[in-house]
Amino acid sequence: MSNLKATKIARLQKLIAKGKWHFVIVYGVLGWGISTALLVTLIQTYISSSPFIDQISTALVIYPASGLAFGLVLWMMANNQYNKLVSGANEL
Repeated sequence: MSNLKATKIARLQKLIAKGKWHFVIVYGVLGWGISTALLVTLIQTYISSSPFIDQISTALVIYPASGLAFGLVLWMMANNQYNKLVSGANEL
């Protein structure tokens, strides 16, 4: 097994070991949802000149909820990638 593959397996093991909901909350809700809400709100406020507080209240509901779905998809992808790497390592 190559060193790069072993490193990737170890990295994925650490992510998976923390659990599904930790991953989804950190990478989906906080990492993608909150940061996207802030970025989109700043852009909308600049373009439309509407109050920031009006924009952010809606965005902090929509984007973190979408981040939940995004995090779940990322979790499934990470697990699939890990399983493929591990099964490939066992075949050697």
